[in-house]
Amino acid sequence: MNETMKTGAEPVLDALTQAGLDAEVTVVLVGSVARGAMNSHSDVDVLVLHEDGQRIRLKRPGDIHLQQDSRATFLMRLGEGDDYPGWALRFGVPLRDPDGWWAEQAAAEAENPHWPDWRPKVKHAMNRVRMASALLDTGDVDAASEELLFAASHVARAVLLKRGVFPLSRPELPSQLEDVDSGLGRLLERLIVGNLDIEELRLEETLLDRQLAGL
Repeated sequence: MNETMKTGAEPVLDALTQAGLDAEVTVVLVGSVARGAMNSHSDVDVLVLHEDGQRIRLKRPGDIHLQQDSRATFLMRLGEGDDYPGWALRFGVPLRDPDGWWAEQAAAEAENPHWPDWRPKVKHAMNRVRMASALLDTGDVDAASEELLFAASHVARAVLLKRGVFPLSRPELPSQLEDVDSGLGRLLERLIVGNLDIEELRLEETLLDRQLAGL
């Protein structure tokens, strides 16, 4: 584990220790940091899996995005075609695997991989675009930009999955789209970089609507 991974995981691991759960839960680094593809906009994404779904609270979240789940729910989502657990098993970096459960699941996934369903991504993207449109109507540029970024990310993952390409982390999606849909890749890249004004965001909203109409 490199220093970036260690630094990102420390608050979560400390919180687990303070809660007396450090010997009982699986902790996995996911997202762009796990892939070594982080940029200045990246958060540290950490997955915590409990036997019974109990949760912890972080005293200092910082730029950490913490997702918690029970092992049973995680596996149920995997079987239902959710790409998040599939991604985590393929690319996640285990930080704590006290009973070897994660290693066992990752090995099973490598042997018989699940292919995520791209269609729920379209629905999620539509919801995000509608929210962004409402926010733009109120002039909330920052919140609208974030919603459009999520929407574009969902669309990108849907397009890649539909074409038989497993999506990587968000910073890597524009490169993956170069040979699939370069226009969508450029759209996503603009939203990742950010600093778009309201007229530019309206244009991105229109382009995303066209993308969704074609799926």
